[in-house]
Amino acid sequence: MKLTKIIFESERDEYKNVFVYIYPTLKSIYQSFLGKDLKGKVIRSYVNFKFVEIPVKEAMKNSREYGCWGFTGADDRRLHIWFKPDVNIFQLISMLSHEAGHIAKPHHRELEKEEAKAQQYQDVTNLAIGLAHNLLNNKYIHVQTLLKIGKK
Repeated sequence: MKLTKIIFESERDEYKNVFVYIYPTLKSIYQSFLGKDLKGKVIRSYVNFKFVEIPVKEAMKNSREYGCWGFTGADDRRLHIWFKPDVNIFQLISMLSHEAGHIAKPHHRELEKEEAKAQQYQDVTNLAIGLAHNLLNNKYIHVQTLLKIGKK
């Protein structure tokens, strides 16, 4: 197994020396998160503003369909990620924005508040991606010219 480690530099203190570990397989990242033996284990996932327990087999199936999965290390400077080579770039950006939300300050001691903060980062990113996609593809509900510039 080859694990790739990347260090990103940034002007902002809260993003300095972010380590990104890229896992070659979905199983390897889940094992890093939960331990070698995945049998009978569950993932606590934050869905609709509450934590739910999902069996690892089902969580891995969902991650495989989504094309990527990640988690943030306990020191809040390590991103652990896995993605398929053909992952939709918007889904990858969405996942990365959620994990970046865990790096961003302030850090919350209550897990629910921390997850809600990271989810806000992801929601804002998804909104921006959706708006950009619609603008670039001329998908508008209503267009109104507010100001005309030029000769009559």
